[in-house]
Amino acid sequence: PDPERSIQIIERAADQSNVDARQMLSRIYQEKGDLATAIEHCRMAAIQGSPPAQNQLAVFYAEGHDGVPADQDAAKTWFEKAAEQGFVPAYLNLALFLKKNQGDPAEIIRLARQAADDNFLPAIYTIGVWYRDGEILTKDPYAAEGWFRRAAQRGFLDAQVNLAHLLEARCRKPADFKEPLDLYTSAAKAGHPVAHLHLGRLLSSGRFGEENRPLGYAHLAVAAESGLSAAEAIRDAMVPPLSTEEITVAAEAWEQMEAKPWKAE
Repeated sequence: PDPERSIQIIERAADQSNVDARQMLSRIYQEKGDLATAIEHCRMAAIQGSPPAQNQLAVFYAEGHDGVPADQDAAKTWFEKAAEQGFVPAYLNLALFLKKNQGDPAEIIRLARQAADDNFLPAIYTIGVWYRDGEILTKDPYAAEGWFRRAAQRGFLDAQVNLAHLLEARCRKPADFKEPLDLYTSAAKAGHPVAHLHLGRLLSSGRFGEENRPLGYAHLAVAAESGLSAAEAIRDAMVPPLSTEEITVAAEAWEQMEAKPWKAE
């Protein structure tokens, strides 16, 4: 199919007040790198009352982009409009927006819990982070574990990694490491670079009672390749350096692994 002809068809539908077509155009132009046009289509869909478009327009206003200068008041208004229509991601986005802008903690918690009650995994995970770090909520590692576990059991990779890290901190003997290792392994197989980092760290150090330096090196190399400088530092500081035979084993293991690019939140 001709992409330009497809766009023309979608544009005709959008011109007939089809809000779904308008949102499709916004996504298409965003993928093409024409952010100004993408934002304009998003704005039009938001004005038509589309909650996803209202939420996305709020994100554009909160961050500031070509075509939409940063405007925190406008961002708050559009997040609220989307949330008022029951758009679950907007509950969390509004909570995070208010947190960043010193909003009412009670309202922030209410919004995040509302999203979590709808089983929105990023919200469940975020509450776990707040309990772990003592932000907004009183610091409580065991409450954090519960929230991380709830999201991890549904396949949310960041929750798996953070749950593993929380459990690892409590490990006192080799047998204690089974669950965190299983969680790191599951997330690493799905391409999570931080999971590769932690697996590499544990395997190369032998902290859990079993040392496998070539496999540890491979995990660290994958994490480093994804942009995690901490993995690169650990890999390059391995003492003693890998032997030629170990490098061969590590290279073979590395070829079987993959990780997504790392983007710090």
